[in-house]
Amino acid sequence: MFQIQFGAAEVEILIKLVLAALFGLIIGFERRARNYGLGSRTSMLVCIGACLFTIGATYGGDVTGLGRVAQGLATGVGFIGAAIIWRQPQNPVVVHGLTSAVAVWVLTAIGFALGAGAYAAAVLVTFGVLIILLVRHFKYKYG
Repeated sequence: MFQIQFGAAEVEILIKLVLAALFGLIIGFERRARNYGLGSRTSMLVCIGACLFTIGATYGGDVTGLGRVAQGLATGVGFIGAAIIWRQPQNPVVVHGLTSAVAVWVLTAIGFALGAGAYAAAVLVTFGVLIILLVRHFKYKYG
């Protein structure tokens, strides 16, 4: 029969992926709560995907491919970000979705950091991004 055994490495991988899902959920929830062009599911999937690509690049202790993975993630996620950006037909000068597009890019970096084991950096950036996104909301609502 097929058995799955969890060792220390597998537990660490699961922790990384769960944290990636959680951090993506946090940022995605803020975007969705404000009715911006990015939802929780998309945010979670972007962060988990970046984390998993990084885990794959470092699996077995080989970290030589991390630079290539970072480069590929940063470039590739630009296509998702580009799909989020749009202009109003009535006023082509007004552009929407830039912040959400950048949020996707930062979510990729957070997933990469988690996959590489930089937990403190991922936590600080996630909550820093959340503060940045909320400050604008409070500025316009209460300031």
